[in-house]
This record gives sequence, C-alpha cells and structure tokens, in this order.
Amino acid sequence: NDGATNFEIMGAPDTDPSPGSWSDWLPYRDSVFVEGVDAFKRYIVVSERSGGLRRLRVTSLRNNTTKYISFPEQAYGVFPGGNPEYDTELFRFTYSSLNTPSSVYDYNLRTGQRALKKRQEIPSGFAATNYEVRRFMAPARDGARVPVSVLLRRGTRLDGESPLLLYAYGSYGATMEPTFNSNVLSMVDRGFIYAIAHIRGGQEMGRKWYDDGKMMHKLNTFYDF
Repeated sequence: NDGATNFEIMGAPDTDPSPGSWSDWLPYRDSVFVEGVDAFKRYIVVSERSGGLRRLRVTSLRNNTTKYISFPEQAYGVFPGGNPEYDTELFRFTYSSLNTPSSVYDYNLRTGQRALKKRQEIPSGFAATNYEVRRFMAPARDGARVPVSVLLRRGTRLDGESPLLLYAYGSYGATMEPTFNSNVLSMVDRGFIYAIAHIRGGQEMGRKWYDDGKMMHKLNTFYDF
C-alpha cells in the first residue's frame, strides 16, 4: 500500500527481490480494493472489492488472460478457501447470499466449471425461490452512494408500505457481508423487508470508505445509516 491506498500487487524476480527490482503486476486502482492473492503454478487468483462486493479475479500465467468468477445474486459474500496445493487447476471457495445458505465450491480455473461440494443444511426447511435479493445504492447527505443489500419475500411490492428492519455496523473496517442468516427468515415471511446498509467505517468500498467513517469523520457512519 506504499502510495496505493487500496493496495497494488508488485512482481519481482527471485534472483533480486529488493524494491529496486519491483514492477507493477496489478497496478493501483482507486475504485478497487485488493484484499489478497493466491498464487498457483499456472494461475493467480486475486481477491478484490469493487462496488462493495468481493470478486475473484483469475489470471492465467500461460497467456496472461484475465476473467472474473461470476455469481448469480445481486448481493452476496464469497470467501476463498485454504487452497494449499500449488500445482492445481481447482480453486475452492465458499459462497453465500441472503437467500443462499453457505455453499462450498471447487472451481476449475481452466474450464470455468464449478462443482458444489457441500451446502449448509437448514433443519427447519428452506426454499430459496420464496425470496428475492436486491441491491441498491442509496445517496447519503454528502452525495456518497451507500450500498444496501435487501432480502424480501418474493412478490413483495417496494411501495413503502412494508415494515423494514435496517441493520448496519460501520466500525474498525469490519465488512458486513450480505450472507445467509436464517434468523431473519421468519420475520421476512411475516412481510418484513430486511436490509443491510454497508455504511462508512466498514471497508466494503475500500480503504477510503473506512477512513471516511472514523475519528473526525465518524459522523458519516451515522449519517449513512
């Protein structure tokens, strides 16, 4: 993060890893927050945030092409696994959304195919098709656009008549991922809309999102909410 608030990725030859030999591998981008890197023999997978959501950036070292792993919902959480094998084409991650229980996948970095290995069981029963996931960008009083992840019963009208529970945290750079929470389902089944506001003080939108929600800027956290 030297001169790169949201972090960048540098490359260096193993014969001379000193800073003078560094070169840009993934240059700094003001709107994209680099969270981590998994290096394999033929691929590099970068965990990064854009627009408040984590995405997985896959680069082939054979031909230097890049693609992103796609996900079906507008709002979700994805978490890279341990992936200790260096010479492999499989990348394991866990995916979840407000209407998708925690699901472990093996993703083939070469073909783009994914295999579901395990999904969290909901003993009381659960049908994802009963619910919808939406995502909005709500304007704060200073013009900042705050991501809001929403869970509602399918068919619920967004006309201002339904009761709403709005949740947020917004401190210490903690990210509130829009992942599955069975505790809110009975409430949504009764007609409530459940929403998570990804307010400043968290790190959903990058390092500056955190900096703009602490110390002398802490009021932004409450204004956003």
